[in-house]
Amino acid sequence: MTGIMQSMKTRTFSKIDNMSSKNERFSTFSFHFLFFWLGAFFILLSPFWIGQADAGQAKDPSKKIVIAAIVDDKFHTIAMDILHLAYQRIGYTALFIEMPGKRCLEYANSGKVDGDAARVKGICQIYQNLLPVKMPILYFQGVAFTKGIRPSIRNWNDLKGLRIGVVSGIQHYQEGIKDMNLFLADNQNHLFKLLSLDRIQVAISDKTSGLLEIDKNFKDAGLHTVNPPMYASYLFHVVHKKNRKLIAPLEKVLYRMERSGEIQQIEKNILKQLATQNK
Repeated sequence: MTGIMQSMKTRTFSKIDNMSSKNERFSTFSFHFLFFWLGAFFILLSPFWIGQADAGQAKDPSKKIVIAAIVDDKFHTIAMDILHLAYQRIGYTALFIEMPGKRCLEYANSGKVDGDAARVKGICQIYQNLLPVKMPILYFQGVAFTKGIRPSIRNWNDLKGLRIGVVSGIQHYQEGIKDMNLFLADNQNHLFKLLSLDRIQVAISDKTSGLLEIDKNFKDAGLHTVNPPMYASYLFHVVHKKNRKLIAPLEKVLYRMERSGEIQQIEKNILKQLATQNK
């Protein structure tokens, strides 16, 4: 009798074990099945959620930055393309207002706009509400243009006694010739018109912009450059001090754009477009 009871217990426990094992297998299968479908659900909907997040960020009005740029200036035309991409990559939309050079600085320094497209770093010592983004975006060379041949023009002192023209608001030129007979032009076209009409004897401009302007509007005026560059400098984007938090991320983005060759390619493309327009 005892043997029979033990046998029944053994069979009972065996059935219980089998049922437990089946339940465990079913439970494991159910868990994996549920996990699979939940994973598929999230994968399918994730692009929608990401798209909604991006759309929400793009509509955020606080993510807009307004930058002043010099009207009809080749370097600021290039700078606008560079900065459009740079701001986009840190989550901002850059809007540009073109105006005369000095007004750009006044608006940026007063906070009426968020910054100026491209300036020499030393400009912040004069306009003290502006801070430089310390990664340069452009490099330029300032040269003398004239109708006559003056091989002795090699530095600022050689300009003494001459009627000299520069575009208003280009501060680094004006510092070099501040005590001389200086004429301020509204823009590049006005500057070279003054030179072609003999209102001035020397025009100071960056080499590339000046040559493009001559090729476009003054081919037969006999204007040309004189000697090596008189001035060379890097140009930096500057922002109003209220936007100081943007400096570090902009520096990182611009550094990557410089290392990848993207900035050089943008400059090359703009110059090619400008040259094509002149033909």
